[in-house]
Amino acid sequence: VNQAQLKTIAPKMSSIDERLADMDRMGVDIQAISIAPYQYYYWAEPDAGRAVSRMMNDELAEVVADNPDRFVALGTVPLQAPELAVEELTRCIKDLGFRGVEINTQVAGKEISSPEFEPFFAKAEELGILIFMHPAGFSHPQRFGNHYFLNLIGHPLESTLAIGHLIFDGVLDRHPGLKICFAHGGGYAPAYAGRM
Repeated sequence: VNQAQLKTIAPKMSSIDERLADMDRMGVDIQAISIAPYQYYYWAEPDAGRAVSRMMNDELAEVVADNPDRFVALGTVPLQAPELAVEELTRCIKDLGFRGVEINTQVAGKEISSPEFEPFFAKAEELGILIFMHPAGFSHPQRFGNHYFLNLIGHPLESTLAIGHLIFDGVLDRHPGLKICFAHGGGYAPAYAGRM
């Protein structure tokens, strides 16, 4: 399914000229751009993760600089090393002028609500920026292989799990000023808010 989709979607995701033409056609004045979800590199050694994050952020900054009236950027940070993530987050906002960051719903198998990520959330709250969370896969893929369930069910479920952990592990209580937007409409959390 992804291979078939990418024939039409890939140019829209990688060609600035095509993106601008689509925005004009749709009447969109300005758009937030970010990395593709599978480019988090949380599996990499911390220094490599920082280097890749910086490279991608610098490239995003160039696109915004070339089209300042059309694009704003959401950067990426090496969350596998929270102290480096805080450093890169600060650089993204203060030096590159980004509006926020995009992160995954988990970090190399660790829940996003794990205590080690507390400095990242504290800095994001302090800076008043947007955190956009997008899942990259699902933690139990063996049940999601057929019918493109990985994307149809798995990604929204992964977003729901992250929301649940942020709420029940107290991250949102400790950081009430966080601004978080979840991909896939927040998964199943909006429909199950009463149950939660």
